[in-house]
Amino acid sequence: VMMDIETFYTTTLETSLEAYVEIQQGKLQQEKDFLQTIIDNTLEGISAYDSQGKITLWNKALEQRTGLSRQQVVGKVGYDVFPGYI
Repeated sequence: VMMDIETFYTTTLETSLEAYVEIQQGKLQQEKDFLQTIIDNTLEGISAYDSQGKITLWNKALEQRTGLSRQQVVGKVGYDVFPGYI
């Protein structure tokens, strides 16, 4: 009986933790989507860079201003994209 109780407890705990993680991931995705909508719909150009100078964010306003798509610049070093600004 004790092994059955322990198995039940372990299974219930694992299932609960998996459900909690799924809920939290869903909430994080909603927040990410909301922030991405704000970033993409602002009239201001917004970009972000990591510690190595690689572009990590490029919004639609910058795409329109520079003619460079997000896919063209994200992951590249800013100075490689705009060598005239060194």
